[in-house]
Amino acid sequence: MPKPSGIWQVLPHGLLTRLADNVYTVNGRLDTLLGETTRRMTVVRLSGRRLALFNAIALREEEMEKLEALGKPTYLIAPRGARRLDVDAWLTRYPRLELVDPPHARSKLSDVAGWGSDEPAVDLGDPRVSLTLVPGMRGHEFALLVRTPTGKVLIVNELIFNLPRARGYRGALMRMVGLGPEPTIPPLVRLMLVRERAAVRDQLIAWAKLAGLERVVPCHGEPIERPRETLLELARTLGSEGLPPVPAAAAHEPTQRYEALTLVPSLQEYARRHAS
Repeated sequence: MPKPSGIWQVLPHGLLTRLADNVYTVNGRLDTLLGETTRRMTVVRLSGRRLALFNAIALREEEMEKLEALGKPTYLIAPRGARRLDVDAWLTRYPRLELVDPPHARSKLSDVAGWGSDEPAVDLGDPRVSLTLVPGMRGHEFALLVRTPTGKVLIVNELIFNLPRARGYRGALMRMVGLGPEPTIPPLVRLMLVRERAAVRDQLIAWAKLAGLERVVPCHGEPIERPRETLLELARTLGSEGLPPVPAAAAHEPTQRYEALTLVPSLQEYARRHAS
C-alpha cells in the first residue's frame, strides 16, 4: 500500500457520482496485504458554495474539475486518524483547506467553530450537516449526517464495512477476518476501536430511528440502501437490549451471512473456525 506523502498520487478510482443535490461520492481501489479493497470519498456541499470532503482521495484532473465546479474545498475531514493516505497531498494542493481530525488522532486540529478537545460535535456552519464523534469508539471515529432535499444520508468510516463478495484466495482471507460480503462491523474494529459496546449499539439504534434516512455511505464498500434494517441488524450483534423482534421474513434468512459479525475471543480462534 502506498505511504502518505504530499505528492498528488492518483490511484485507480471511478467517477464522481451524485447521491443527492448536496452529496456526491467516488469509489477508489487500494492494494492491501489482503489484496485489492475499496475506499470511498464523499463530498458534501455546504452553504456558501463550500465543500466538506469526508475521507479525501486524490482524483484524476477531469474528476477534480467536476469537484471544483460544485464549490470550494473548505473542510478536509479525516474520519479516523489512521485514514491519512492523501491528506498531505490535499493540504498541499489547497493550503487554506481546514483539516478536521478526531481528538484521538494527535495531529493538527482545525479551528472549526465550536470544536474543542472534549466536544462531541464539530460545527461546519450549515444546519443541514452534523459532524459528530461516534460514542463508545475511544474518540477515533467521526460520522456525518446530511439532510438532503428528499431525506437524510449517513456517512460513516470504519464502523461499518459493505464490501462486495471476493472470490478465490482473497475472498477466503477477507471472510476469515470478517470483511464482508455483507454489511459488517469487522472483528478488528471491535477489538481496536469499540470501547463501549452498549454506547455503539445505542447509536446504531438511534440512527435507525431517524425519519427519512435514505442510505448509509461507508468509506469501504457500496452505499447501503436498506439503512434502517441494516443498522438494527448490526446493533443486534452488539446486544439485543431495547431492540424490536426480528421480522418473520428476516428470521428465516440464512444466519451464515451474519456469522462474521460475532466477536470471537481471538483472531486465531476466528481463523480456526473459518478455515474450512
